[in-house]
Amino acid sequence: TRVGDVVLAVGNPFGVGQTVTMGIISGKGRQTGGGDSFEDFLQTDAAINRGNSGGPLVNARGRVVGINSQIRTTNGGSVGVGFAIPIDVVKRSLAQLRTDGKVRYAYIGVSTVPLFPQLAAKFGLPATAGAWIQQTTAGGPAAAAGLKGGDRRERFQAQEYEVGGDVITAVDGRPIRTESALGAAIAAKRPGDTVTLTVYRDGKRRDVTVKLGERPLRLNPSLTP
Repeated sequence: TRVGDVVLAVGNPFGVGQTVTMGIISGKGRQTGGGDSFEDFLQTDAAINRGNSGGPLVNARGRVVGINSQIRTTNGGSVGVGFAIPIDVVKRSLAQLRTDGKVRYAYIGVSTVPLFPQLAAKFGLPATAGAWIQQTTAGGPAAAAGLKGGDRRERFQAQEYEVGGDVITAVDGRPIRTESALGAAIAAKRPGDTVTLTVYRDGKRRDVTVKLGERPLRLNPSLTP
């Protein structure tokens, strides 16, 4: 699946009956909630309203490339950004359902923002790519391993940041170079697995071992299922 591919979103929005909307793949590897985001979502501009969740996202060749999942919107309508779970992720979840009767996802317990050179220069960070921890979840795996989030808030380029947190630059030796890389690396693991994070704090590099937990179910209020 490539950005620009034509796709059709099939569903039953608002209970009016089976409906098809058309758009393109607007982006890949999207996250919807920081480091513990669910997966590398496909982003589409095909209209996804209430009732489309669970319907297939089909390409022009008739192949299912994703499952419609969420919209990010301010008014609950399709005037927003749609997301679909990639079909490879769906297949992995189905395999767990067949084997265990339920699906469990690994969880690290952090909220992060991606680094870019200007951000790193502004706050004197030691890396220009990676995941900058904004907050850790109390009692979560990252907090238990001693990772820390920011301790003061500052504004840069019309966005507020929690400054002072650790910077994650690699998971098990694999660099974190994109916005979705941390979430994707954790999502590929199982609860109970351990990962080694390469972390910078106060300019000093160190490796931290984190035992992953099971991601709790929660609803992000800015996302409509």
